Amino acid sequence: MKKISSAYWVKFIKKDSDGNEKGNGIEFENLVNCLLVSMYGKKWKGTGGSHDNNRDFWLYSENQHLWAECKNYSNTIAMNILAPTLVMCNNAHPVGVENQDELNVLRAIMYNRWYISYNTESYKQEIVSVREKLMQESRDYGEKISDPQKRGLIDYLNNSDEGYNYYGYYKDKDKLFSIWDHCTIYIPTLVPEKTLNYYRKTVQYGLIEQDYEKVTAEIDKAMKYLAEGKYSHEPIIFKTFFSMAEVMAKLQHEPETNYFYNARIIDDILQMQQLLDNHKLGDILLLKGVNAYYAKKSDDVYYSFKEAYKHYSAGETSRYWIKKDLLEENVQYAFTELGIYKAGYDMSFLPAECRQPLTIFENDQFIASGIQRTGDLHLNLPLI
Repeated sequence: MKKISSAYWVKFIKKDSDGNEKGNGIEFENLVNCLLVSMYGKKWKGTGGSHDNNRDFWLYSENQHLWAECKNYSNTIAMNILAPTLVMCNNAHPVGVENQDELNVLRAIMYNRWYISYNTESYKQEIVSVREKLMQESRDYGEKISDPQKRGLIDYLNNSDEGYNYYGYYKDKDKLFSIWDHCTIYIPTLVPEKTLNYYRKTVQYGLIEQDYEKVTAEIDKAMKYLAEGKYSHEPIIFKTFFSMAEVMAKLQHEPETNYFYNARIIDDILQMQQLLDNHKLGDILLLKGVNAYYAKKSDDVYYSFKEAYKHYSAGETSRYWIKKDLLEENVQYAFTELGIYKAGYDMSFLPAECRQPLTIFENDQFIASGIQRTGDLHLNLPLI
């Protein structure tokens, strides 16, 4: 599920009789209807406003009933939002193996997306147990799918998403790889619609292992597929990822000589982010600050890290608490090395323990703890 950017969402805001702003559900459903026609080439029928049968749109196609449930949200998806759709799935009685597979795919994806909806809260112990149950539900429905390609799709989604629990600190690398290894085996053949996601994983592996040749080779394949591939999709999102990965690889190898090239790519990425508005700005600013560090540009380091810290502190991005922790490491090391602590910059945005420079011994012994780091191991790279 994706959120419509704030700039676009204003088109779906209206005022009630008291002058309060609220979402315009009718306009949103009109948008969804247009998208469905574009995707399926057929006009879907509206279900009306009945609460008991509010499927929003349905279509009878190729001996099966399809329906689309419109959801727009700005916060974590709660049970009362998902419940009607889950109940609708559980009450369905499809005829034939193919239709039963389709229903199990829908059920598995619903539980997977529900699991994902808690990404910004997964540090809470009570949420951890909820997510474990949701993931198991999704995996259980995945096991019921007969078609190997459809089952492979669900397996890929669940392995990819569960692995992200360990995509933060280098100490968790082995656990991460034990899960993500399942996402890099024959995926373009078994689940071709996940080809770009497969390349994202192989690039992440290369960045973690600091294998420059592997990263650049996989990026080249991905960009070619993005331009020509049958299942190419979400071009801005994937181009942003692979562009950031290219900069990260160069920061792991000869960062000083690549400063100007990296700076130009980062500026391009910032422009793309204006279109996406998907809470990645903190990651991009962190990358900008790391690049500036190797050019010894103290102002750019300070302001980039400061703004990145503000974005992470807002708590709107996945694993923001880990990203804050890794950024605090960058702040302490970079600010100490560049003398920023002693240059009169405002440090009030930082927690008290990060407002003082490292000792000479601490600085000499410092090794960043993130799973993706610069080649000298002194700075953490963004979790992308």
